[in-house]
Amino acid sequence: MLVAISLASIVLAASLPRINLGRYKVDAARRIVQGTLQQAHRTAIQRQHDVIVSFDTAAAQMRVLHDVNNNRGQDPDEQVVRVPLQEGNSFAAPASGIRGGPAAAIAGSTLITVSGLPSVIFRRDGATSSGFEVYIRAPGAASNDYRALAVVQSTGRVESFRSSGGAWRKDGQ
Repeated sequence: MLVAISLASIVLAASLPRINLGRYKVDAARRIVQGTLQQAHRTAIQRQHDVIVSFDTAAAQMRVLHDVNNNRGQDPDEQVVRVPLQEGNSFAAPASGIRGGPAAAIAGSTLITVSGLPSVIFRRDGATSSGFEVYIRAPGAASNDYRALAVVQSTGRVESFRSSGGAWRKDGQ
């Protein structure tokens, strides 16, 4: 019995350094961002007002503004929620984006700026103000270990991707 426990602890100690915790951290951050974007989409449709999601790359957090009067600004009676990425994750630009070519941490053709932050508006008809991509990386992750979310402008649908050896693959495929 003692020999079996000793052998199990040796095998465990040898395999422990190979566990990539960064992969799990970046997956958790992807789920946080994806859930926040999906909730903003649902809220805009259900409450029939704009919801603005801003990305604070320096603080590694999102700012969600319930823009009840659709004026693209925060008024005293409007709710603002800050959602951190947690676990030291950050918005980061990969060498190449999911569509090829260089990418920014938050990339979109018609992103707006709200309070100095790149932002997107989820509208009450389900569309967004811009199609865009968000790239996330965990501390200590492999140099090509990124997660990406792409949002379709016409529908607000959020699609998830992961990098694998520099190549992007859609989750679930």
